[in-house]
Amino acid sequence: MRMDMSSMQTRFNAWLLRVGKARVILTITVISTVLSVLMTWVGNVVFMPHVPWEEWLYISFIVPALISPPVSAVVLSLLYQLAEAKAALVTMSETDPLTGVGNRRHFVTRAQDVLAEARQSRTPLSIVLIDIDYFKRLNDTYGHAVGDDALIAVAHACQRNLRAGDVFCRWGGEEFIALLPSAALDTGCLLAERLRAAVAEVVVEGLPVVVTISLGVAEWSGGPGTLDDIIAQADQRLYLAKDAGRNRVEPKYHGGAAV
Repeated sequence: MRMDMSSMQTRFNAWLLRVGKARVILTITVISTVLSVLMTWVGNVVFMPHVPWEEWLYISFIVPALISPPVSAVVLSLLYQLAEAKAALVTMSETDPLTGVGNRRHFVTRAQDVLAEARQSRTPLSIVLIDIDYFKRLNDTYGHAVGDDALIAVAHACQRNLRAGDVFCRWGGEEFIALLPSAALDTGCLLAERLRAAVAEVVVEGLPVVVTISLGVAEWSGGPGTLDDIIAQADQRLYLAKDAGRNRVEPKYHGGAAV
């Protein structure tokens, strides 16, 4: 019951933020006025049939129309502020403060939902694990401030080159991760290659060398595989890319197919 109430409150907060206070106040005013008229009409018919309908109609209409808006405004203002504060806390808890992209917690939450949808619709998905090449050397040579700028630049370059429905997050340290719904392995490798090329063109102020990334791609196309299984496979392929010289995607993408 506690989980149900929490879920209901979350949905109510989302609805309140989406609809806005003005529309909610108007809705409450209309509903309360209609209920007041109906209840007064029933009372008049049953208990006070001798009272002229004009008298009870005016009272039943005017009273809620005057009282409901200010009362609703006060209550909803408090609820709206609370909903905004909770939404801000959720955003903060699921956002990487440096790059502004989602963090590991956000990725796992979204990925579980996307994987469940993929199982239901029987559509594939791919995961791309991304690592900045020689990042420790970059930090040690040019300083952590430049390293932070490189992380931000890589994150933004990847975001710009992914699809609207893709999920992109910072996985930890110099690693990022992308979830690609409805993407088989060849599509995942093609998008990964697009990310690799985009990052190679990034210019970071204060950094005289080119920033490159290595990427490992894994596909889920059905079966009992878990999210951890897919990520582990992508991680293995990431290490293959690094062992093969870095600045590359594994598996390779050639002429419409991953090999």
